[in-house]
Amino acid sequence: MSDTEKVIDLTYLQSIADGNQSIVIELIEIFLEQINEFSNGFKGHFSKKDWKSLAALAHKAKSSVISMGLEDLSYELKNLELLCRDYASNIEGFSDNNTEELISSKIEKFIKVCGQAKEELIEIINTK
Repeated sequence: MSDTEKVIDLTYLQSIADGNQSIVIELIEIFLEQINEFSNGFKGHFSKKDWKSLAALAHKAKSSVISMGLEDLSYELKNLELLCRDYASNIEGFSDNNTEELISSKIEKFIKVCGQAKEELIEIINTK
């Protein structure tokens, strides 16, 4: 693990698991599987310019990341969801490079933060 600031806060997860570490580990493992699903989905929807599906996936990912204490990333996903919904409703064959660059940067941030989260979570699993 690098010396960077930790992104994971398992306080909420531990509270809903009522101290049961096997439940915490199980939920972490589910989240780890979801990271790839979300990342690949974001990339795929973006490449197809499927803004409605991208917004829906951002909405779905939001609850998963908040359960791992990734509050800042949850906020970014909410922004991504709203941005994609607005963009989808306002374009009809219209392309805006600035908006698409912003969407792309939010996806890249998601991938980067989840990469760090994945390292932290694997370390947590390995120490249990």
